[in-house]
This record gives sequence, structure tokens and C-alpha cells, in this order.
Amino acid sequence: MMKTEKNLYKGLKWVFGFMTAVMGTVSVAALLVWLLTKLPVFTEAIASADISELPFGANTLKIISSPVLVLSLVANFALYGAVCYFARKFFKNLENEEIFVAENVKTAKKIAALMLVLAVASTLPDTVAHASQLIGDSSFLDVTYVVVAAIVWALSKILEKANQIAEENEMTI
Repeated sequence: MMKTEKNLYKGLKWVFGFMTAVMGTVSVAALLVWLLTKLPVFTEAIASADISELPFGANTLKIISSPVLVLSLVANFALYGAVCYFARKFFKNLENEEIFVAENVKTAKKIAALMLVLAVASTLPDTVAHASQLIGDSSFLDVTYVVVAAIVWALSKILEKANQIAEENEMTI
């Protein structure tokens, strides 16, 4: 393997590792903000603030204090974090020249499954906000995630077949 290619895999491994940490941090931060809304001091500060300075205007307190909305956001961040974690795992294997291994097939299938879940989960915050009449429109399914899931699943099947061929080649040698 060329050194630049190995460095690319190493760099991507670190990028996805960093993104995993960011998603975990954002999940915890969202839960902490929601917990802060239970403190009277916090709600009074938001109520007395200039509406134009609040991120969601007059609906800011409703949005950040909604347990369903916050939990759907946390679930999304956790799912994105899981996708980043498995992508990191995949690039770590590529860096170590472990390409035709069963672990990569399993990892690709996990990423495909997570992308299918994200197809619905990524729309939950908007759906909840729409149901609470905080925003005007929402969507139940993000087709982009479905397409990506199908592509990753197809790649996992190709990788699975390549693993079988690699194993057969090792046996004949």
C-alpha cells in the first residue's frame, strides 16, 4: 500500500474518531440544556430575554424544554455518532491493510442499518416540532439516507463475495 493512501486512511480514521466524540459531546450537551430548563432561574432568564436574541424566537423555551424533541435530537446525535464510529472502524481496518475480512462486511451492514434508521429518525425533530405547531412543515422520511443505506448494503454484499474469493484463493495456494 502506498504511504499516501495509508496516510489518507489514517486521517479519515482520526476525522471519524473526532466526529464520534463531537456527537457524544453534543448529545450530553443537549441533555444538560434540557435539564437546565427544569431550573426556575433558567426559565426566568429566557422569559426576560429579548425575543429577537433567542435562537428560536418566542418558541425557544418550548423547544428546548420538550423532552420528546430533546430525546429525538439526542437519538439522532447518537445515531450519527454510531455511524462515525463504524466508519472509523472501517478506515482503521483499511489502514492496517485488513480489507477482505468478515469484520468489514459486518461493519458495512451495521452502517447500512443505521442509515435506514436515520432515514426516519433524522426527520423526528421536525415532525415533533410540527406536531407541537412550532414549525410549519415536516417530512416523515429522508430518502437520501435510504439511497445511501442501499449503496452501503450493496457494497457490503460485494465485500462479502470478495472475502469468499480471497479465502478460496488462500486455500488453493
